[in-house]
Amino acid sequence: MSRRSGGELSSEKSTSTEGSFLFVQDFPTGGEPLSPDALPEEPGLEWGVLIGRGATGVVHSARDLGADREVAVKILHSGFGEAALSRRFQSEIEHLGRLRHRNIASILRAGELGDGRPYAVLELVRGRSITRYAKESQLSRRARMELLLGVCDGLAHAHSRGLIHRDLKPGNILVGEEGIPHIVDFGLAISLEPGASRHTLPGRVVGTRRYMSPEQREGLPEVDARTDIFSLGVVALELLTGVVITSADRSAPRAEGVDESVRTSALGSLPRNLSRLLRLATEPRRELRSLTAEQLADDLRRVLADLPIRAVAVGRGERALLFFRRHPTELLILAGGLLGFLLAVGLSTSALLRSAEQEQLADELQRQTEAVLETLRDELGEHEAEPLAPRAPPPSIEDRGRQGEGSGGGADGGPRSG
Repeated sequence: MSRRSGGELSSEKSTSTEGSFLFVQDFPTGGEPLSPDALPEEPGLEWGVLIGRGATGVVHSARDLGADREVAVKILHSGFGEAALSRRFQSEIEHLGRLRHRNIASILRAGELGDGRPYAVLELVRGRSITRYAKESQLSRRARMELLLGVCDGLAHAHSRGLIHRDLKPGNILVGEEGIPHIVDFGLAISLEPGASRHTLPGRVVGTRRYMSPEQREGLPEVDARTDIFSLGVVALELLTGVVITSADRSAPRAEGVDESVRTSALGSLPRNLSRLLRLATEPRRELRSLTAEQLADDLRRVLADLPIRAVAVGRGERALLFFRRHPTELLILAGGLLGFLLAVGLSTSALLRSAEQEQLADELQRQTEAVLETLRDELGEHEAEPLAPRAPPPSIEDRGRQGEGSGGGADGGPRSG
């Protein structure tokens, strides 16, 4: 077991002792108290506790009096001042001095103690490995991807300065309580600048096998930024699926360092867009691993935004699906509007049809009425009656009296006696 500077315990160890100076042995969380004369006085530093010890040096906490903050101080053991490890230590100091990024633990200054031992004052990162932090914080997949974004940004910064980390793994990516990931431990870093020394003999394997790229596992001298992309892809799959796709077996050859069945299963558990991206990042063949840290960060942002990634071609169907996922509310509103429009058109058409039917019925009734009236007119024309003579008015009383006088006396027609 080992402890990172200000960080958590890690069971992973570098393959070679010529590597990191941040590997230190287990100590209680509070650190190991120092005796008053354990370290010489150093201007501007107030020593704290011993937080780790490794084969080549120790790490102390201290207070930087000038900046009034807690820092980590890495110090080489006596006897290493002029050795090859001292050159690597100085190389690490130079590398860190070129980096200034919120996702990289930075170096503040370096020098020699009064007894001649070289030291470096570093940003103290009190955090947990990225995988442990995500598990204990019960982060969602989206939150874990956002953590990866910070790591990609920090790694892209290092690559832009010509530095290859060569030992990316969960224990070298610490997340503090504020939730910001920091890449630590550039002890195995190499510079790609022309003429820069790599401090690694051809064929010698350095780093942590479980997260090594196949070319690094084989000990190829000409590694480049793609080796870090592979290691970060392995970390990403472990962070998102809980599965490590590589083997720590030292006897495993270059290609067999990746368990393809495990890799396929892990990738299959992720959304297609994300799966394609990490498949490219963890491609065992370096010549096909055409991806930079900046491109990886950009495509992770596109995955989070439900946009098609750019590193791998995406079909029209998947683009349409991603568009639907990206604009669900707008599409629901559009679908509702379209449905309402179609309903309105249907109702209008129905009303027009009913109106036409009613108009047709009215026309038919009118035609039938006109036919009946025409028939009646024809019938009346053929059987027209004569006009009736006017009736005489009834006789008046006077007329009746005159009629009686003119008719004589009695009933028998003779004169009537008085």
